[in-house]
Amino acid sequence: MSILLSETEKGKPVLIENGFDYIQERAHENKIHWRCTQCNKQKCKARLYTTNNTICYRVGDHNHAPNPSLNGIRQCRSEIRDLCKTTITTHSIVATSIATTSTAVLSQLPPINNLKRTICRRRAANLNFPANPRSISEIHINGSFALTKKKEQFLQPLFNPSSFLIDFESGAMKAINSRWPQSSVHACFFHLTQNIYRQVQKAGFTTKYGNDEEYAHAVRMLPALAFLETNDIYSVFEDIGNLQISDLDPIYNYFEDYYI
Repeated sequence: MSILLSETEKGKPVLIENGFDYIQERAHENKIHWRCTQCNKQKCKARLYTTNNTICYRVGDHNHAPNPSLNGIRQCRSEIRDLCKTTITTHSIVATSIATTSTAVLSQLPPINNLKRTICRRRAANLNFPANPRSISEIHINGSFALTKKKEQFLQPLFNPSSFLIDFESGAMKAINSRWPQSSVHACFFHLTQNIYRQVQKAGFTTKYGNDEEYAHAVRMLPALAFLETNDIYSVFEDIGNLQISDLDPIYNYFEDYYI
């Protein structure tokens, strides 16, 4: 009875036989113990033992149906893993790998976008990106990571940025101005509006925000303060508070604590 050998995404040996696949459990000299890959997920007790790639005996029966497309699926995934080591584009890798696969195999593969993300993750892992720094002193960007595709250096060894783009957080702004006084600080209006809407959700007023025009308008007044002259912000902020809009207090107080 013919068997096929493959491997998992993590490189562990897999044996495929009659629509069932087994993962290597342990090996001793030429004898290998295999267990069904559905052992944990479906509590399948089926096992088999091989010597020199020949099945010696089996233990237990499968509690699930076989899948005749297993070999095709693993071959396709294996080809994708191999092509990840090349320089061809992600789109070309997917197109090449699925070009000759059957409809049955295609129907059981992840969506194309998921395959592309898998390729990108695998390639990123192969690049050995530097570890995330825990402080500024640990920031060391060397080698190819500091070069453009034209091999020109674009990252300087000293972290001395000319500008920052951050949220409208007064604490962060003060910290940046203290550490890098020569740098300009720019705030992101999109993140400001996001943070305020999260507070609406947190307070349980999502439905009210969607149905009550007066309430939604009052909430949107808060991020709009960013477009005023600095000297006018606090007085207009107080005017918003004096509108006496029902349920605005939690959002108003949050904005005052973090942005005023």
